[in-house]
Amino acid sequence: MPSTNLYRSSGLALLFGAAIGIIGNVMNSALFPGNAPGQVQSSLFMVVTLVTLIGELLLLMGLPGIAVRQASQAGWLGLGGFALTFVGALLFTSFSVIGLVIFPWLAQAAPNLVAGNGPPGFFVFFLVASILFGVGGLLLGIAVMRGGVLPRSAGLLLLIGAVLNAAAFPLNGLLSTVVSTVAFVLFAAGLGWMGYAMASEGRAVARLA
Repeated sequence: MPSTNLYRSSGLALLFGAAIGIIGNVMNSALFPGNAPGQVQSSLFMVVTLVTLIGELLLLMGLPGIAVRQASQAGWLGLGGFALTFVGALLFTSFSVIGLVIFPWLAQAAPNLVAGNGPPGFFVFFLVASILFGVGGLLLGIAVMRGGVLPRSAGLLLLIGAVLNAAAFPLNGLLSTVVSTVAFVLFAAGLGWMGYAMASEGRAVARLA
């Protein structure tokens, strides 16, 4: 029963995290495509960023369940994919925290800094996060497809999302926003699909117990 509860809890976290995260990410890309200080200071920006952050945190909470569920079948490939994906996603999530806490204050104190590209360290930050997330997503997607424990098509969505996320890094402007948004939607949809499978499995086992 403890493992059943873990799978179901992780599955629900992934399912709700995917839905909330997709809504927040799409709204953020559509409503706030630039770095205008006025946008960052708006109440709507705070709400959308908070929604996105909640979705990302739920996805992070549910990821360990995937690693545990397919540990025997996925082996080191699945474990390595999970670890790299988790760290990369954690870095991206930390930037959402910065956007929620720091950007509105910075837009008021130093609007020119918000309108720019940020410090040079941002490039290194996103490069490392993109590499970890991209490689991790590839490995995790392959592990899911090979393991056969969770839906293989969901693993394919992870793989495609990871590739698109890496492809979006060197792009600029609207094209970068569109590609990175599509990448997140596909990746989150894959996680949500696996979350639904784990939650349904846990519910079925609980009924039989």
